[in-house]
Amino acid sequence: MIYAGTLRDNYDTKGIIECAKLLEHSKSNYRLFIAGDGNLKKFVIDSIEKNKLKKTVFLGRVSPKYLINFYKNCDVALSTYAEGSTVSMPIKAFDYLAAGLPMINSLGYDLKDLIKKHQLGYNYPAGDYRALFSKIELLEQDRDMLVKFKKNCLVLSESFHEPTLYKSYVDFCLKVYEQTFVNSMKSII
Repeated sequence: MIYAGTLRDNYDTKGIIECAKLLEHSKSNYRLFIAGDGNLKKFVIDSIEKNKLKKTVFLGRVSPKYLINFYKNCDVALSTYAEGSTVSMPIKAFDYLAAGLPMINSLGYDLKDLIKKHQLGYNYPAGDYRALFSKIELLEQDRDMLVKFKKNCLVLSESFHEPTLYKSYVDFCLKVYEQTFVNSMKSII
């Protein structure tokens, strides 16, 4: 599984490390890869070393091209934000979807609703690393559900491709035009 993103207090970086400790002492076959940079980078590196977290690998800052290829070797993606985050739909979620990676997510708002509605993974309460770990265990124990989530991610990702979005945007603009300009012209005539 992978966490790719910023390593700062407004992301649940400390929760990821606490979850990694649980992972280390579990029978889980999952490994956790952390890609990113930020003011908590040293905390992440030191925690991995201090706690001898052999199932956790810090990749550091990596290029988007490398990351997209790396996703192909992962089963799960983490979308872990601190409680009270105002992020609604992070850009990385679109990358995760395109790679067919089910998400374990702590965000509310749009991403939470999307995950629930389209069965793209699991949501958990922000800051609750035990709940995060339990969702990881669920996916490891139920491979059929993992496969279902992966398929759902790929299917939904199609709706975010540029030609599909462009057509939707054009259709939206035409409706706005018709409702405002055409209707206002009718009232003048």
